[in-house]
Amino acid sequence: MHNASSLLQKSSFAVDFPRRAPARGAGASSVPIRVALMRTGHAMLWDRRIQPFIAARADRADRMWSWTALRTFFPLAQFVHGRRCVAHCVFVRNNLGQAVPAAMSLLIETYPHLVQGGPLYATFAWFLSTAPDTALAALGVAITPSLGRTCIDIAITSSFNAGHDGRIGLHAAPAGGERLIWFYEEHCGLLRLTATAALPVPQANDGRFFYADSACAARLAAEFTPWR
Repeated sequence: MHNASSLLQKSSFAVDFPRRAPARGAGASSVPIRVALMRTGHAMLWDRRIQPFIAARADRADRMWSWTALRTFFPLAQFVHGRRCVAHCVFVRNNLGQAVPAAMSLLIETYPHLVQGGPLYATFAWFLSTAPDTALAALGVAITPSLGRTCIDIAITSSFNAGHDGRIGLHAAPAGGERLIWFYEEHCGLLRLTATAALPVPQANDGRFFYADSACAARLAAEFTPWR
């Protein structure tokens, strides 16, 4: 386990992924989790057993996603730019002791930092998705975790371990509306890139980009210390 001060050291010291997550509802304060590299089979299982619950919700930005396609083909688009993608899956256990995927993330490990004029690189959280409680309950998970901030912490941890001092960037999909803006800014504590800022890549700035600089990342990672 890392204490808060250890997360402020040089990023050459590996930072652990969280091992627990806050529990939803009454009955428990936390849920054991395991963060692992995503395999194609995990993505296929998600698409078969989790995605139908997401697709039924009009408020979800990820309702049209296929994690099998994201995991298989999207890293190739970054490979041609010399960038490496890393996919993670967060598992919880059901009432039979089986590992059930509860969150997914696809990160671009080294990407231009959204804020220009300072450090050059960060980790970009390209796709993030968490399973609805109803989907996990259908797979026998009695106590479901809250994993939104956990996904952000996984990106920050990956950035630390890639040597980027915790810096991350992400884009809030327009399909998520103002709810997703609130989630990243207020709930997760990320910084919002001004809509007039130029991006370091040839893409229009729609005002829905968020980031963590090294100071913000250190603060957010330290807040997550109890879960490591």
